[in-house]
Order: sequence, then C-alpha cells, then structure tokens
Amino acid sequence: MVLNDNIISIDRLLAVFQGSTLKQKDMLIIQSGRSVFHEQIVTIMDLAKRSDIKKIGFAMVAREGI
Repeated sequence: MVLNDNIISIDRLLAVFQGSTLKQKDMLIIQSGRSVFHEQIVTIMDLAKRSDIKKIGFAMVAREGI
C-alpha cells in the first residue's frame, strides 16, 4: 500500500500510524481499487483506531465513461 507517497507493508503500518504526529492522526483517508479485499480495509481501519486516529474517511475514484 501507499501512505503519503511511501510504499508501506501492512506489517509496518501500526508502527507508522503510532509514530505519526497529532496533526497526522486527525484524519486518515482510504482510497482503494476494486481488487482490494474488504478484510484488508477493515484491518487498516482497526490499526488506525488502535493508533488513536480520530476520523477515517474514504475517497472515491470515478470510473471512466460514467
């Protein structure tokens, strides 16, 4: 996955979230493609909550031709 333009493995994500500044912990925006499993997104949301990230939002990408 990519976090702030850096490739991060899910194994390191909790440590990265916990090391974030208070301003960075204000909100996490998740954007994913159609091929991402829901379980992966739930795992990321759980790690974010465990790291005291206050809000979680989702960004949508419009499909071409719509």
